[in-house]
Amino acid sequence: MNTAGRLPQAAAELAPQLIRRLSDVDHSRKWPDVNTTALASALAFLGDPATVPALTNAVQAAVRHKQWRTAKPVLKALASFGTYAASAPDTVRPLTEANNITLRTAAAGAVWELERRPDRVVPLLDRFLKSH
Repeated sequence: MNTAGRLPQAAAELAPQLIRRLSDVDHSRKWPDVNTTALASALAFLGDPATVPALTNAVQAAVRHKQWRTAKPVLKALASFGTYAASAPDTVRPLTEANNITLRTAAAGAVWELERRPDRVVPLLDRFLKSH
């Protein structure tokens, strides 16, 4: 799947297949059959904004099943779309209050990448620094 990310000219053909595989991941399993990190990374490299809903759903599913090691790289992939992922901040922002410190940190970084608004990110970082 890392190769897929190196072929941006094939995004139209590869993205739908990767999205389907990501959507099929069973986040309730401790060790899913598919490498979610590799899928998310490939989708980020392809850069097709049509993947944003699938990445958003994958983050939600990973968090719902407390799969922190999966949620973080998917958040990173989602954040790579920046302001093109206009629907993502509503999903990501609540994760900045997560109990898992790794997820909370990744979510704060993702909020910055998605919104690029210091007035929204600095308070998140301030709360984080005061609590840890």
